[in-house]
Amino acid sequence: MDNLKIKSLNLLKLPLKGESLIEASAGTGKTFALVLLYLRLLLGLGEDGNPNRPLKVTEILVVTFTDNATSELRYRISKNIHALRMTCLNYENNVQFNDLVKQIPNREEANKLLFIAEQQIDEAAIFTIHSFCQRMLNLNAFESCVLFERKFIENDLFLLQQATADFWRKNCYHLKKDIASIILKEWNGPDALLKNILPYLHLRNKIPNIKVKDNEINDIQLHHICTINYIKIIKNQWIANYTEIENILFNLKIDKRSYNSRYLPLWINKITKWAKKETINYLYPKELKYFSQELITKKIKKGSIFSHSLFISIEKFLKKDLSIRDIFIKQALTYINKTLYKEKLLRSVISFDDLLILLDKALHKPHGEILADNIRQKYPIALIDEFQDTDQLQYRIFKKIYFNQKNYGLILIGDPKQAIYSFRGANIFTYILARNELKCYTLDTNWRSSTAMVLSVNQLFSRIECPFLFSVIPFRPVLSAEENKHLRFEINNELQPAIKYWLQPVKKTNVTDYQFYMAHQCAVNISQLLEGAKNGKVFIGQANNLHMLKASDITVLVRNHSEADIIINELNAINIPSAYFSNRNSVYNTHTARELLLLLQGILFLEQENIFRTALATSLLGFDSTVLDITNKNSPHWISLIEKFILWRDIWYKNGIFPMLRNIIKEQKLAETLLTLTNGNRYLINFMHLSELLQIASVNLDCPIKILRFLENQIQHPNEQDINQQVRLESDHNLIQIITIHKSKGLQYPLVWLPFAANFNKDLSINSKFIDDFSDQSINQKTLSLRDKELLSENLRLLYVALTRSIYHCSVGIAPLNHTIRKKTENTDFHKTAIGFLLQYGKTADDIKLKNYLYEMMENNKHIKVIENTVLVDKTICQNKTSADIPKLNFRHFTRDLTRISYINSYSSLHQNNNDITETRYNFEITNYKIKNFYISDNLTPHDFPKGSKTGNFLHNLLNSLEFNLFPEQSWLEKRLQESGYSADKWISVLESWIFNILNVSLGVDDIQLSKLESKNMLREMEFYIPIKNQITASSLNKLIQHYDPISRYAPSLNFKQIQGMLKGFIDLVFSWKGKYYIVDYKSNWLGDSEYNYTIETINQSMIDHRYDLQYQIYCLALHRYLKQRLRYYKYEYHFGGVFYLFLRGIVATIPKSGIFTTVPSYDFINSLDSLFLEDKSIYE
Repeated sequence: MDNLKIKSLNLLKLPLKGESLIEASAGTGKTFALVLLYLRLLLGLGEDGNPNRPLKVTEILVVTFTDNATSELRYRISKNIHALRMTCLNYENNVQFNDLVKQIPNREEANKLLFIAEQQIDEAAIFTIHSFCQRMLNLNAFESCVLFERKFIENDLFLLQQATADFWRKNCYHLKKDIASIILKEWNGPDALLKNILPYLHLRNKIPNIKVKDNEINDIQLHHICTINYIKIIKNQWIANYTEIENILFNLKIDKRSYNSRYLPLWINKITKWAKKETINYLYPKELKYFSQELITKKIKKGSIFSHSLFISIEKFLKKDLSIRDIFIKQALTYINKTLYKEKLLRSVISFDDLLILLDKALHKPHGEILADNIRQKYPIALIDEFQDTDQLQYRIFKKIYFNQKNYGLILIGDPKQAIYSFRGANIFTYILARNELKCYTLDTNWRSSTAMVLSVNQLFSRIECPFLFSVIPFRPVLSAEENKHLRFEINNELQPAIKYWLQPVKKTNVTDYQFYMAHQCAVNISQLLEGAKNGKVFIGQANNLHMLKASDITVLVRNHSEADIIINELNAINIPSAYFSNRNSVYNTHTARELLLLLQGILFLEQENIFRTALATSLLGFDSTVLDITNKNSPHWISLIEKFILWRDIWYKNGIFPMLRNIIKEQKLAETLLTLTNGNRYLINFMHLSELLQIASVNLDCPIKILRFLENQIQHPNEQDINQQVRLESDHNLIQIITIHKSKGLQYPLVWLPFAANFNKDLSINSKFIDDFSDQSINQKTLSLRDKELLSENLRLLYVALTRSIYHCSVGIAPLNHTIRKKTENTDFHKTAIGFLLQYGKTADDIKLKNYLYEMMENNKHIKVIENTVLVDKTICQNKTSADIPKLNFRHFTRDLTRISYINSYSSLHQNNNDITETRYNFEITNYKIKNFYISDNLTPHDFPKGSKTGNFLHNLLNSLEFNLFPEQSWLEKRLQESGYSADKWISVLESWIFNILNVSLGVDDIQLSKLESKNMLREMEFYIPIKNQITASSLNKLIQHYDPISRYAPSLNFKQIQGMLKGFIDLVFSWKGKYYIVDYKSNWLGDSEYNYTIETINQSMIDHRYDLQYQIYCLALHRYLKQRLRYYKYEYHFGGVFYLFLRGIVATIPKSGIFTTVPSYDFINSLDSLFLEDKSIYE
């Protein structure tokens, strides 16, 4: 395109009406340009200061192509609306708005407009192309003739699978064995067929042009019969002539290097054997090509002419496409598209592509102008972002709505050099078509990268007149922003080059060797940079404001997942953590999913020893070979593992798969185990993700066996298009970032590594007669060349995107790459890659010439450096030391106290080492056991209910699930008893009266009963963490609590070592009553065989024996701190009500305070306890 047609853009003078195209190179402020135009539209600022009608945010259509992009645009627009409003009010001075503010005639009026826009920003018309189409179809249902109630589906793959399976059944099941075997060699089933044709099914329901001549047969079976007969004719013709072929060729003046006595008899013999065999398929020996008339004519010496009917027949035979592939694919595409359309209509569903197709059809119907006018009235101006990623259908839609409309505007923004999404259907030639039809403007200043980086990229892409191969995609060097001239990347106070070309020092190499070499170089270099930063030698930033390099400042750009894996493995090998941000793989297609399947099989089928042993060997359980060997020889240990698996299976059947997997995490310390492994964080994230997916699936699967089958099926057939299945991102906190070039588009990174820039791309091969819309020629060498040219052009655009992500520096890995190292020539295939095409001017060269090209660039640009040798140590960071500098090795003396300090403590850990208490509790349980043997009663009471921790847990869970102001139904209580293993017939009457007593007994303070409490005033199982600033000793805590609490005074002294870190716990119940807050704890202790055994004295003694005093003191401190944070005018004396310990067996509703311990610790006590946890322990010694 003529450069004169493209004008430099002045954002304040650009016409807002009519059609315009803004071409914005990487880093030139495309988003800011869009935002500034948006602000002009809000304020009604036309070109040259001429006023237009101010538009509302609901009247300006902004279209981009991803949900993330819409969110980012909405945020950027909102932020700039606010910034401009502050500037208009003189609260801020935003330099970027200086010229815009000068054009505002009335700042007060502008402030009002901006304020309204800021308030309404959530209603702004910022959409993806699909959401725009969906909205227009819904709002204009009559004009578009689209059904009202059509369900939207994000992915129609399941419908495609169904349609393909139907096609396969109808077209393949009745075929004879010979033709069926030919089809099965192409595709082993409907899934393989769908995978092959899926790209063409996504061409907006348009069937690609398959060139089948009029005289060719479209019926598969008839085609097969004709092809077999044709092969038989060739065979018969060969058999009739082969005896004289050898003599004929020997007597000809033909190239004897090929047609000699060594090779010719072998060829003839092999073809003759084939000709005499029964014809059951389309295969033929490759040696047949040597008997083609065309080849023989080439091999005959000049001046000689010879032809033979057999050779002519063979030539025609070899040129004929015998395959039924194209016919089968055409039938499949036609059938599947029709079936898909009918199925969607039947189900009343609609997909992404359907939205565009329906809107386009509606706009081009006879009454489509009414729909177009409705859209224009709603959105007078449209701003289309990332237009280079559009296609013909999308362009047709906007062209129909906005072209040649004097009072309306369409502004397209994009960059053809960044058109890299052809695999999604984007078409660069649609952009070029639009550019030829519109007024074009360009942004020419890079605001992202350092001046050195801009100059270096300009130099590389200016080496060739058409660096993107097509003259309609020109490269125009951009300028560097003034403020970016001071951006620096320094090592040891020395400015580093903008681009480093890392050249593998070999004559030739293949892709595999190149990838592993460059991955290692990349990892070592990153390691050195991080080590240098750690030593205070590596900095980035503005010259007057440098900051130390962080791991998150470094990004490695790759093309795909396999390249990312190579980098991740190299970084892991030297213990550098990284995060991969472009992983779209299904979580079911991971090692974790396969190991989880083995574990679940072991749990369900543990009776089968081989399955059980396989489950034990998974990394999820953390057993190494030594542990497994010991377990195998240790019967008690083996039995304990079986019991654990039985427990997990019980949990699975009773509570579901998610609680069971959570129990495994807890019991096996799965998180701790996995995090010790390489990529352990990835394993743990995948495990939690799979747990959630299986729990969701279990809602519709009524037994564990079905869940297991579901998981097996998902592993065999993962759906990477399902967003819920895609592996989740790891935390990127200060990690090396690894991301695909496609995903990096639109982003920027301080330092970039591009290790596989020279990755070899094989020539594009076409196995069928598909011709895309850009070419309407038969498949020949010229067509293949055009397709290869288009592929290389996209790779060049991909390289441009990669190099322009960097702010300060980019390292590029290159090598003299060859498709095959066995090539006789010294020249390589490097020129076929994008970077090689630019460096070698599109010409073939050897490794010496490549090196010369690189050093030539370095001589002409001081911001470039070439590194040839394998770098193990970067001397600018890690200086070599002489032997005299190296200190003698010596061990360090251990001086720390070996006393173990627990950093997560609980009430139990504070008193569990008290021997007196342990002895008391032990004797108490023996006494209970003896009493139980002699206690017999005909009428069962709560005192007869089984004892032990199981009962305590049962009562605790029961009370936690009750609505206190609603008495539970008998059936509900029976179910709870049965689930916990108690006889409902035996205990239901006891439990009913027991619950009644608990809920209705007076707690002895302000007429409080549990039955009067409402759920909104209760907090059950309140979890707390109390930080302990300094180490606390038992003596300091004893002294404090014995001073303030008489219960503690009579209790044995605590004798724990020391604690520090956090104190953790759960409070059974916290409730508010008349403005005060109370603590309740449930105790199922057995103190005797009647309520008369639960006197104040016996309860106090139980509190002393079990050190419950320490428990409620910690609870009071936790609630005190909680209320201080939550209540604005909190005072302990006013808001804290007290503590109730309910000894449940001794509670009788008719006897107030029966079985209840009550206390209210003083404020001085709780305040002193609070101070002890925060201040130096020595104060309380």
